[in-house]
Amino acid sequence: MNIYEKKIIKEVENHKNSLIEFTRDLIKIPSENPPGNEKECQIFLAKKLKELGFDIDLFSPDDVKELFLHPFYKHPKTYIDRPNLVGSLHGEKETQYNSLILNGHVDVTKIENPDRWTHDPFGGEIDKGRIWGRGASDMKSGLASMIFAIHSILYAGFELEGNLYIESVVDEEGGGNGTLSTLLKGYTADAAIVTEPTNLNIMTSCRGGGTFRITVTGLSAHPSVKWRGVDPIEKMVKIYKSLEKCEKQRHEKGKKNILYRDLEISTPINIGYFSGGPSFKVTPSEATVGGWFEWLPDEEVSNVCNEISKSVEEVTKDDSWLKNNPPKIEFFREFGTYSPAYEINPRSPIVKELKHSYTEIFSKKPMVGGTGPCDARYFPLVSGIPAVIFGPGELYSCHGVDEFVDIENLVNATKILA
Repeated sequence: MNIYEKKIIKEVENHKNSLIEFTRDLIKIPSENPPGNEKECQIFLAKKLKELGFDIDLFSPDDVKELFLHPFYKHPKTYIDRPNLVGSLHGEKETQYNSLILNGHVDVTKIENPDRWTHDPFGGEIDKGRIWGRGASDMKSGLASMIFAIHSILYAGFELEGNLYIESVVDEEGGGNGTLSTLLKGYTADAAIVTEPTNLNIMTSCRGGGTFRITVTGLSAHPSVKWRGVDPIEKMVKIYKSLEKCEKQRHEKGKKNILYRDLEISTPINIGYFSGGPSFKVTPSEATVGGWFEWLPDEEVSNVCNEISKSVEEVTKDDSWLKNNPPKIEFFREFGTYSPAYEINPRSPIVKELKHSYTEIFSKKPMVGGTGPCDARYFPLVSGIPAVIFGPGELYSCHGVDEFVDIENLVNATKILA
């Protein structure tokens, strides 16, 4: 580590408490999506960026007309009082040096079962070396780390030579229209880092993902003579088991990909909801499951859909009722489209720089792999920008009860980004 890097790292340590408090303050501002209350967070972040000398652009995705015609646009919605934030800091030699985008989303998933939390979801509480709350990992700590990385560089007395853009976007949890609109508005750079939670691993690829819904019809009957009806829930359980089998088969293929071979499930098929009849007084006439499935960059989406459909057909061909009343399978109904997969060359300059920074901090090589769907996909697929996913936090902590980020993880992410 050279003397300049040491000076920057020292500034991260000097402002460690400010980084922690900034992260806590950001968590304390609710920005659940739905409905998407991101505006207050964006104003909070814009104030900090302005203090650091950034030019501020707060704009609604609705203002980017190209968005609504783009094939990656997620179904019609409006963004009233839901602005994107882009902070621009121009380098002294911007035409001679590379530029960089640091990107993160400020919306968080909705709080389910708040009574099960042991920490206030919007309290930003510190306990056991962790900051707790919704968005702690996904991904307000990532936003804080990118901002305090440049904060430390500037406080160390250095100025940038190339351009830096910090993007805090809306609606990643709703499909990604926020990041897509920043690209379509014209924000571009030589590389991008998306600070989603990776536990400081460097991800050069993300899986594609999309929704599916399966509906099975039955025959209603009085519960006292339930045998006179046909229970669609019983049929759906068979389909569920067939989907589990499909997932295992797909995993065996998926783990041949070096970026995903160490995952417990390389290509997940997740059931998110299961609904049956309207009342306990009658056997149901219909059962529905909805879920999310993922695929690797080298897979064709249509082929994956066919694999899932065939796993349902396997159940149908051995069931007389389902033969005459085949299940209905719908793909991508919720968003109107899917989230594509991507991968970049692991020897890209941005990957080499991150690996070098990691090694300087930890004196060992980082793990390089792939992760789940996120906004990083848009940079290479829409604008040809190589994008890496790297940030503090654990993916398993996201979207659930008692979300957290380790403080040490947060500080180390900031050092590596700086």
